Amino acid sequence: MRKSIDSLAAIVQQNFELDPFSSALFVFCNKSRDKIKILQWDHNGFWLYYKRLEKGIFDWPKEGTGTAEISIRELRWLLDGILLEQKSAHKKVIVNNGNIKFDFSVKTPSLANENFVNTNIRIRYMV
Repeated sequence: MRKSIDSLAAIVQQNFELDPFSSALFVFCNKSRDKIKILQWDHNGFWLYYKRLEKGIFDWPKEGTGTAEISIRELRWLLDGILLEQKSAHKKVIVNNGNIKFDFSVKTPSLANENFVNTNIRIRYMV
């Protein structure tokens, strides 16, 4: 995975006909699925996030080519090695005065960078 900001932005614009200057995150994975890059435009320049796994691989889409839109929660799953195809996550349990209640509202966890909140995420995949 040798591509950097300019090359990845060109792929977003030319190959996928999307706007690299939008508020979306564009996630790229290498063939061996042990490295991920995330391209993000921030009002006056690009961010390029890079993660390399020391052991294991990312659960990356295995079929087809193109893009898919995922949520912030699904991006966290992807980065944490959790399958994207799971039906649902465990519900949050709240214990109040000995009674157990389930909170079925979905709260999207933010990543370390607050710029990720309320952002569309596109993943790029090719086989």
